[in-house]
Amino acid sequence: MSENFTNTDMDILEEPISDLEAKRIKRLIAKKVSQKQRGRKKGLVVALLACCIMLTGVTAFAFTELNIADAFRAIFGEKASYLDNLYPIEESVSEAGLTVTVRGVAGYDKNAFILVDIVRDDGIPFVGKNLDFKIRSLDVDGVSNLSTGSTGVNVVDGKAVITFNIQSTDDLKGNNVSLRMGNLEYRELKLEKASLDMLDSLELPQIGAESLIENTREVVVYKDSYVPRDTDSPYFSKYIRNPALIPGKIAESQNLNLPLLEDKPGLLLDTAGFVDGRLHVRVLDTSKEDYHGEVFLYMMDPQTGDIAPMMLWTEPAEIGDAVYYVYDISDVSRLEQYELMIEYYGEKESFMGMWNMEFVLDYQTEDPGFQPVVDMRGYDSSFILDEIHVTPIATTIRFLPRDGYEIEEGFFLAAEIRMKDGSYINHTSSGASTVNQEYLDYRCFYNPIDINEIDAVIIKSWEELNDERMNTWFDDAIEFID
Repeated sequence: MSENFTNTDMDILEEPISDLEAKRIKRLIAKKVSQKQRGRKKGLVVALLACCIMLTGVTAFAFTELNIADAFRAIFGEKASYLDNLYPIEESVSEAGLTVTVRGVAGYDKNAFILVDIVRDDGIPFVGKNLDFKIRSLDVDGVSNLSTGSTGVNVVDGKAVITFNIQSTDDLKGNNVSLRMGNLEYRELKLEKASLDMLDSLELPQIGAESLIENTREVVVYKDSYVPRDTDSPYFSKYIRNPALIPGKIAESQNLNLPLLEDKPGLLLDTAGFVDGRLHVRVLDTSKEDYHGEVFLYMMDPQTGDIAPMMLWTEPAEIGDAVYYVYDISDVSRLEQYELMIEYYGEKESFMGMWNMEFVLDYQTEDPGFQPVVDMRGYDSSFILDEIHVTPIATTIRFLPRDGYEIEEGFFLAAEIRMKDGSYINHTSSGASTVNQEYLDYRCFYNPIDINEIDAVIIKSWEELNDERMNTWFDDAIEFID
């Protein structure tokens, strides 16, 4: 019997970061934690995460046809040069307003990348990577010990492009593949000028001391440039926790209740005015439906796209969310150079269909035959490194227990790949497995690498690797300004 699970019971937020972000970051890291698997049944490890960029006023698009090498290059950049054994397939299925095409494969003996693109039949381009869908199955005939994953969704010339990876202890080439996908959902990220003109509609007073209250926030978001949000990353990467930089006094509610955007009637301006040489704004959003519903306000220069530096944080509200903004705008004369822009997700579009594609992994391959230095870090007293298989896209390792050693229930080994420049390879997905504690397998996928630049493969326990990976991801993603 196969037992798959993902650990979501993690305490990863030691810093008091934005309430808007806490649950999102926990979800993101939970998706990045890999799987443990017992048994020899297939385990599906898929993390199709969504992110998006802005594009407005588009009704039709001229799609560019790229050959398979250029398509991989559009996804991986110069790293695509490390891929060889490229094989075109061009197998398409059209249904429910979408055409899904298996473009081709970059393959090796026991692992491969499969590149798939998706085009809307109405000619409207996908904007960014805010796509989500279900994989019903990915099967290879004659191969039972198979793990699969994905590097995620990208957009190239209006097409959604997905790279699937498959890995097995058996040879893959020459076998038939069946890929079934279904039920794609899409949201466009919009950036629109507010319907409300603050300069024309409001006096924007200097708020007096009698209308100020204490600010109890110890950590606030800081943004000084506009980057379209990415649902694969924290919305905010900079936080201020120096109390000298955080406003000690903020405006109490003015109960303005002014609609900010015609398409979102629940988005209301509650408070606006100047305090100590900065523009303070409080916004109520009573329309949020799910975690894709956050709405953010930017004061943006329409000529340059630059924004006024700002702090923000969430506040309690009777209905929905309240977000308090402090913009680095000293008075009305400086406000005139900016327009109030609102970033939000549009309505969900659903494409309810099933796309079934069958093709053959008919590529020619030559195993790299690369044998890296392996640092067992003391685990060689209990385990023998039975096999290690390294390619530019994946690594598979099998460990056998030494005579007389019994593998503890729930114990797994994993590995990190250290490059000669001291950096470590980020795994896009990975997994550990065993059968009746007779041996331990570890497998990982990553974006293409130059295997000749590998310094060493470092063996760690599963728990050690994932704890380090979560901490590193959080430290790399979040910056605190003290």
